[in-house]
Amino acid sequence: MYQKMMLMRAVLLSLAFIAVTGCGSSNPLESDSNAKGSIAGTIKYIGSLQPDGSVNLNLWKDWPTVAAPVVSMPLDAFRSSEDFVLANLAQGSYAALTIDWKPDDGNLPEKVLGVYWANSDSVGSNGSKTLLVTPAMLEIKSENLTLTDVKVKVDLGLIQ
Repeated sequence: MYQKMMLMRAVLLSLAFIAVTGCGSSNPLESDSNAKGSIAGTIKYIGSLQPDGSVNLNLWKDWPTVAAPVVSMPLDAFRSSEDFVLANLAQGSYAALTIDWKPDDGNLPEKVLGVYWANSDSVGSNGSKTLLVTPAMLEIKSENLTLTDVKVKVDLGLIQ
């Protein structure tokens, strides 16, 4: 009888220990601040692209820009629309997402052809680096690591 009681105590203590330590698993209520996120969406092009330059999607930490973009991705602007995914992004706030044109010869300044902002049916730019609108902030947080349905309209005619 004494051995059964000791065995029962040992089992109960083991179960209590497992419950308290959680079997080494992490608490599902805790956030993982190292988890990476992504931004996905569609770019709609109007106008036609000049063949003497490149079009890039740029994600900026600050706006107006004070440093290089966090991500710069070449685009195929010879289509009417294009889907994009920016993956492996650190959690935090991103001040602007722009679509820029850069001339091949480097003589002309870069031009902003579109920006992600509150009205996805408008370009929000006149082609200069000074935007006509305030870009929409993009936030990647542990509770929302994936941003989808980001829409940007781009006017390729602003290259002229």
